Amino acid sequence: MRSDDSPRVISDEYSEYMKRWRRKNKERLRQARQDPERKLRRRILALREYARKCGYELVEDVDLDVVYERDHGTCQICNEPVDLGIPKRAGEPMSATIDHTEPIHSYDTVRLAHRICNERRL
Repeated sequence: MRSDDSPRVISDEYSEYMKRWRRKNKERLRQARQDPERKLRRRILALREYARKCGYELVEDVDLDVVYERDHGTCQICNEPVDLGIPKRAGEPMSATIDHTEPIHSYDTVRLAHRICNERRL
């Protein structure tokens, strides 16, 4: 949904234009998909959009590895060690997450937490 809460409609004209563009630019698309930083850039954009929708103010980019080192690898909610090797995508309850103490995205307002601890706190 857009900011005015009206559904986004893509015209048939635009769809046809994009189909033609993709056919003409197959090599360019292939190269873009193989770019190792593409996935990271898309994830950063998605996280920024999610934060904006949730009302978080983005002050600076926060890196989980930096927060992990700063907090000495300890969950700041349960005080147990956090393992960065546990995959985050699997929804593993003991995986590392960033917990926001205030709705501002900066190193001053985040701390290291297990996924399950962070979810229970809400």
